[in-house]
Amino acid sequence: MKISDLLDLIEDDSVPIREKNIIASERIMEAAMTKIHAEEDNYPVRKGMRRGTALVILAAVLLAFSVTAFATGLIDRIVRWDGSQVEEPSATPMPTAIPEAFPLEEAENQAISEALAENRGRDLVIARFGEKGGCPDRIEILSSADQLKALIEEKDSPLIIPLSIPEGYAFSRGFVTYELGAGFSYELTSSETQDNGLVIERYDAPEEGDFISGYTLVFANAAGDELAVYGTLAENSESATFGYMDGDTVKPLDMEGMDDALVIEYPEYTALFMRKALGRPISYVFPLAMLREEEDPVNAFDGIIYEITSTACDGDTILSLPVF
Repeated sequence: MKISDLLDLIEDDSVPIREKNIIASERIMEAAMTKIHAEEDNYPVRKGMRRGTALVILAAVLLAFSVTAFATGLIDRIVRWDGSQVEEPSATPMPTAIPEAFPLEEAENQAISEALAENRGRDLVIARFGEKGGCPDRIEILSSADQLKALIEEKDSPLIIPLSIPEGYAFSRGFVTYELGAGFSYELTSSETQDNGLVIERYDAPEEGDFISGYTLVFANAAGDELAVYGTLAENSESATFGYMDGDTVKPLDMEGMDDALVIEYPEYTALFMRKALGRPISYVFPLAMLREEEDPVNAFDGIIYEITSTACDGDTILSLPVF
């Protein structure tokens, strides 16, 4: 995958970029570009976002891109929760070579992306060439914020909605994502091999084993300003890093009820990031481990990362929105 390919994706406003500013897990590393294509169509894409800012967010998700991003000047800084800078991305304990993380030819990557874009929903879908492939998040479209609240209560989820909606904003769209708890198994229901060798596998997940792993809620006002809140269970949450450009405002915070917090004012929007450590890890079945037939396909989340973004609020205003 070349940086030019990333920029082409970023410039296309129809491509929903998932902006999870967390350290890359193996699953995200391998499925990154397919997930960029395959997320829910209604995910909010920031209009008019400069190339640098968009790739900054991608780099915050995929730290493996950080060396290239620094070298090409697409990001200037990467910071930790406490605001300390990561000056040398290569010094972080993670893969740095894109081919090592996602060694697919461009045509194969495109075929996977197109297949996953057509297969969105609650079932698990894996598109692969041999042991290399990807899968989109398993999602359920939300009709209201109240529906999410009911699902969180029903599933006894540790996630909350840490946001007081300002007057004039109403629910616009959203979705919730699911993972399968450890001790349960995905069941293969169908397998299709295309003429180009692409294998598309569909798996059923037992509903009793599903738990909510994240959500997106987007609110909008009459002027078209958007306010979005994201919550996600995360691996290595304490090691999350965030990219920005010189001139952007970065401020670490002490926030009651949260273990870490950071606000960044980008030119086009403001983002508040918050982290809450879990009392105990939540284990889940790592779908792509099935490609390698691993004996123990289980990973674990250790924290929750929340993000509140606004196209209209500045740093001080957005800090008045969280409620716990």
